[in-house]
Amino acid sequence: MKRRSIILVVVLALLGVAVVLTWRNTRERRVATPTVAPPTAASAKTNAMPKNDVSSANDVAGVWEGSLQVQAATLRLVLKVNRAAGGGYAATLDSVDQGAKDIPVNTLTVSNRTVRVELSALGAAYEAEINARATEMSGQWRQGPLSLPLTMLRTTTPSTVASPLPPAAYTRRSDAPLQGWWAGALKVRDTSLRVLFKFTSPASGVYQGTLDSLDQGAKTIPINVIALNAPDVRLEIDAIGGHFEGTMTADGSGIHGTWTQGGGNLPLQLQRTEPVADAPVPASAYTFARELEPQGVWNGTLDLGQTKLRLVIKIAKLAENDYRATLDSPDQGGRDIPATSVIIKDTDVEVEWKALQALYHGQLEKSKLIGFWQQGPDEFPLELERTNRLSGATKPLQ
Repeated sequence: MKRRSIILVVVLALLGVAVVLTWRNTRERRVATPTVAPPTAASAKTNAMPKNDVSSANDVAGVWEGSLQVQAATLRLVLKVNRAAGGGYAATLDSVDQGAKDIPVNTLTVSNRTVRVELSALGAAYEAEINARATEMSGQWRQGPLSLPLTMLRTTTPSTVASPLPPAAYTRRSDAPLQGWWAGALKVRDTSLRVLFKFTSPASGVYQGTLDSLDQGAKTIPINVIALNAPDVRLEIDAIGGHFEGTMTADGSGIHGTWTQGGGNLPLQLQRTEPVADAPVPASAYTFARELEPQGVWNGTLDLGQTKLRLVIKIAKLAENDYRATLDSPDQGGRDIPATSVIIKDTDVEVEWKALQALYHGQLEKSKLIGFWQQGPDEFPLELERTNRLSGATKPLQ
């Protein structure tokens, strides 16, 4: 077996290192130099609970929020802790600025005033000391070769992953020339990454917006700075350390400029596009009449030695010889990552995600796909089992 050091399958879930839009070669192992996070708006609004709301310094049940800082990227993390029925704790993590929700925490332990949180799917651990009132924990977030300071405060008003607005909120207006949807693509070596910027103007001269990285399954990434000094446009996205500067065309149909991230620059041309509601794949597209048909919802576990990752590949048949597929990585908070291509030949199935430099190749054997997952130079066996049966369970997993 080849190198097992690459344990994170979904790029967007690698907190603080491989941010969503990255053009670094996966063979390169350059690591950003960590910097101490300054106070953030997230931490400023995270209010400690009153003393009488906390039973003891060993009680960490509740919601905690803090921010990681890696170079120009700022990532808000929300840790949600519940008491487990059999004792101890159960927890999940949200990476708010990456749109990743409910990433499972494998273990959370408290010994005296030391809290340890482990997320094996991310190769990450957080160890911190909790204060006497159990309102603050301060320590180090470790992931791969990185060790970053992280302070989390107990809060009753945590940041949440942004919910998408309806298309009507982006209808073009003469008094808000930037409002609407703007689509483009970044050429990253031999890969094209589609991006979609969405801007709305709740008040005159004020804009709010989000970024979707369509081929990486990352949606509603907050845009922190939106500045329009016609015809010049400037955007800053803290969660991925991204920056865009461009010039709007005279007719308001395009913005031509440069995307900057991680010390690199790429040309980026945005074109205005009509806002449309997402058309969900009908449940009927996952149904099948024979066990050797590829459409369906396929679940499996990728065994990477010390880490196991659940994967869900959903294959839909929209018409004869027209297949589409998406990928979920539940343990990393990744959902509905669209496949670049789906090739079906007899019982041979090949699904590729170019933005992740990933491919799955399998052979249909009754209700199973027997094959391998390949990502970059690494290859791992992966057996998938269909979870929607001929008995009528035709809806994809939620």
